[in-house]
Amino acid sequence: MMDGNEHVTVATAADLAGVPARTLRYWVETGKLPAIAGKHGRLVRLGDVREIMAMTGKDGNLGNGLAAVAAGKVTATADLAGNLAAEVAEGSRTVAPERGVAATLMQEMVRQVVAPLADANERLTTANERQAAELARVHEVARQQAEELGRERAIREAAEREADELRRARRQMPWWLRLLLGGR
Repeated sequence: MMDGNEHVTVATAADLAGVPARTLRYWVETGKLPAIAGKHGRLVRLGDVREIMAMTGKDGNLGNGLAAVAAGKVTATADLAGNLAAEVAEGSRTVAPERGVAATLMQEMVRQVVAPLADANERLTTANERQAAELARVHEVARQQAEELGRERAIREAAEREADELRRARRQMPWWLRLLLGGR
């Protein structure tokens, strides 16, 4: 039997207490939940986990909770195996004799993992394509603005050259002609 002075990982404590592991890590970091360093990360006292369980309304039977946590690791696989066995028994699923139930079970588990990943990959690819199109549009606008800026710069430089030429020509005029034209 486990007493309150034994320690469990923060992740296990979170599973038992029904609190997100991130919350427990935050409590540890801010000093609200005492923890010690262990081989597998921070460890918290089972007594503290019991208090958290009481606050969250979880069952106070910590021994069963630890067993449930350990069992939870294989529950998904067991459920999948049970479903597969039921499908084979009712005839809605067949298992190739050369592959066996274990291979079929593995294929089903991979399908359940790969299908969501493929969907996520497709969504990410679509989002990436949209962003690439938007980036291309932004680059085109920037290129057009750069061309316009280049044209405006060329016009300004031509006007400055013309003004410089007029100033030089005016300086070369005789003084009396400049006076008649209204300048010095």
